[in-house]
Amino acid sequence: QKRKLPKATIYPRKSKELGEPNILICFIDKFSPPVINVTWLRNGNPVTTGVSETIFLPREDHLFRKFHYLPFLPSAEDVYDCKVEHWGLDEPLLKHWDRGQANSAQGSRMISGFTFFVYNRLFLAHFLFIYFTNLKRHSFLEPECLLL
Repeated sequence: QKRKLPKATIYPRKSKELGEPNILICFIDKFSPPVINVTWLRNGNPVTTGVSETIFLPREDHLFRKFHYLPFLPSAEDVYDCKVEHWGLDEPLLKHWDRGQANSAQGSRMISGFTFFVYNRLFLAHFLFIYFTNLKRHSFLEPECLLL
């Protein structure tokens, strides 16, 4: 079976304030064979309490994905890493998360939402322009318009 290197992303389940319980998610995607070792680190130290994971989830392209979860209490001082080891990697893949990234991720989502809103409105305006332009050209009283 061909080896395909994993890609990993780390993010919190909810955007919450400091001191409120949350869950960090490490999403490992697009890898094969389905053999990986994942370690959670808090401030560089391994964490095992409360961690959980899914089974290997097959993808349509015959690769795999997997989720690992870490319950945590966000604080300004703590930083977290998801360390992924896979046969195809020369060294472990380390994905980093800290409180600052949570704020920038929230900002990115806001920008993405605004961009979607703007493009949606532009598409709607374009559609309405074409619709009313064609409406002016064709009268609904003309017989050929009824034969659509």
